[in-house]
Amino acid sequence: TSDGLMYIRSKNDSKKYKPTNEQNVITFNIPFLQNKFTYDPKDIQPFIDSVEGAKFVIDSITISANSSMEGDSNLNAGLQKKRAESILDALEKTQIKKFVRSVQTSDSWEMFKEQIKGTEWNDMANKTKAEVKKMLMDDVLRNNMEPILAKERFAGINMKLTYDITGANEQSYVLSALKRAIDKKD
Repeated sequence: TSDGLMYIRSKNDSKKYKPTNEQNVITFNIPFLQNKFTYDPKDIQPFIDSVEGAKFVIDSITISANSSMEGDSNLNAGLQKKRAESILDALEKTQIKKFVRSVQTSDSWEMFKEQIKGTEWNDMANKTKAEVKKMLMDDVLRNNMEPILAKERFAGINMKLTYDITGANEQSYVLSALKRAIDKKD
C-alpha cells in the first residue's frame, strides 16, 4: 500500500498484515539558546519523542544551522557549526551505528527581513545586511529585538530513518503506522 504496509493473502482469502521495514524522512527544528553550543542526548530526546512514536535507526541527517543577525558573521558561522556538530554527536549517542552527517550554516537575513515586516523596525528591511548588523551593536535595540532574534537561532533537522520493527519494537511501529495511515485517511 502507499504507506509501506504489506498485506499477505491467506488460504481463506482474508488479509493478514505483516509489517515491513519502512524508510521515512522527518524534519523538525531545535531552537538554539543564546550562547549555548553543547547538547547531549537528553536535550534532543524530547524532539525525537514528539516526532515519531516508533523506534528507528537514523540513516542520515542534514542540519541547517541558523544564527540571528547580531554578532560577527565569522564567529556566528563557527558557533553554528559547533552547535550542529554537538547535536549530531548527541543524536549519534542514541544510535547503535554511525550515520551520514551533513551541516550547512546560514545567517537568517531573509528570515529577519520577513519577521520585521509590519513592526516598528520595518524600515530595517530596506538597509543592507552590514547596516543592520551595525545597528544591532546597540544594546538597547538588540535587547528590544531579542524576541525576533531568538526565533532565528535554530537547527533545522532533516533526518532520513528506517523504522526498527525487530522484536518488541514491532508493536509500537504498527501503531505508529496505523496512526499515520488514519491521519492521511489512507
